Amino acid sequence: MDEYSKVLELADQLTDEEFLFCEEYLKNITAPVALSVVRALPYEEMPHRKAECILHNPKVRDYLDVRRKIIRRTYITKDDVLLRIMNTLDKCTQPVAVLDKLGHPTGEYTMDSKGATKLLEMLAKHFGIVETGKQSNESDSVSVAPKVSVNKDDLNAFIDKFNAEY
Repeated sequence: MDEYSKVLELADQLTDEEFLFCEEYLKNITAPVALSVVRALPYEEMPHRKAECILHNPKVRDYLDVRRKIIRRTYITKDDVLLRIMNTLDKCTQPVAVLDKLGHPTGEYTMDSKGATKLLEMLAKHFGIVETGKQSNESDSVSVAPKVSVNKDDLNAFIDKFNAEY
C-alpha cells in the first residue's frame, strides 16, 4: 500500500476534529500543539487537554507520521526554485557552436535567448524590479521621465536666466 492510499485510509478513520487538528498541526509543526487546537477547534475551552488527548490517539500519530513523510519528500523552498532558475539561466546563456549541414563548426555561436529572457523576467518579478499586474494603455513603452507641467512665466524666467549665464 502506498503512502497516499494509507493517508486516505487513516483520514477516514479520524473524526472531523482529529483531522482538522492534524492538518492545522502540520501547517506549522514548531508552533505549540495547543495553538493547533485553538485554530482547528476555536470552540474548545481547554486546548492543552484536548491536544494531549488527540495526540495520544494512535490513529492520529500514524496519520501524522505518514503525512510528515509525504511533506518531507515533496518540500520545496523558494531558495530551491531560485537556484534552479539561476542554473537554467546559466545553461541558456552558454554559447553553443553553430554547425553546418555536415556537422562542422561554422565559427559562429548562439544561445537560448528566449529562455534567458523569460528567466530574467521571472527573476525581475521576484525581486520587484518589474511592476506586475499593471496594464498600461501604451504598447509596452517605458516612460523615461514623468510628465511635468510648468508655468509659462516660470519657464521664461528660467530660459532668460540660462541665456544670461551661458
